[in-house]
Amino acid sequence: MKINKDDISKLIAAVSEEVESWRNRTLKPMYVFTYADCLYIPIKDDITSSKKAVYIIIGVDVEGYKDILGLWIDDTESGSFWNNVFEDLKERGVEDILYTCSDGIAGFKGSLERVFPKTQCQRCVVHLVRTIYSLCPTKDAKQIIADYKKIYTSSNIEEANFHLDVFRSKYGTNQRKIVKKAEEFMQYLEPLFELPAEIRACIYTTNAIESVNSALRKVTRGKGAFPSESAVYKVLYLRIKELSLKWNKPIKNWITIRKQLISLFR
Repeated sequence: MKINKDDISKLIAAVSEEVESWRNRTLKPMYVFTYADCLYIPIKDDITSSKKAVYIIIGVDVEGYKDILGLWIDDTESGSFWNNVFEDLKERGVEDILYTCSDGIAGFKGSLERVFPKTQCQRCVVHLVRTIYSLCPTKDAKQIIADYKKIYTSSNIEEANFHLDVFRSKYGTNQRKIVKKAEEFMQYLEPLFELPAEIRACIYTTNAIESVNSALRKVTRGKGAFPSESAVYKVLYLRIKELSLKWNKPIKNWITIRKQLISLFR
């Protein structure tokens, strides 16, 4: 069956309206967990093209279900940009976020605190580990990371500090930069030890959103530069619709997590 140009134009217009409706839809008043990350996509700007950051926020609602709250495109990671993102969420109905996890995106934490001051912001532990790994000599990397893992997988702060002391004693002479970084990162790990293990598992990494980004890259990688930001929104939105069909049940351990949250925020 042949599709003429008028039919194609109508289909594109219909998708454009659907995308705008989705991007401006009303959200739920509260999200228990949110995750923020980005992927870079080449987009044409007049006669040139450049990679722009497409930021994504996933939310887990009070029933334990995941949803992508929105997509935002920007050239730079700035405080004003993130302030606009969080104000957008607020205008669309979000009143409270309990926990959010990100990889230390520039301007993110300060903007979050201005718009949602009660939200606990957690740095992604996987990104902390990657930073440690980047400083390791190749031949020692596996052992150093294994020793560092003992710190962030501890059951409480006392155990974590014990393993940090061991780590400091073992590597303090020859790997001072690594030890200094491990000490610096304790400020991001300490809040985790105040939480039950099931909640901790939900917020110590942005893996939930990185798996989504991996799925989105499959429809953008190797396609060359997109003709406009609008085209990017359309392609990603259609992919998100496919992904959302799989999110038909609460996240793992939700019944236990819900009870723990009620106890913590009673």
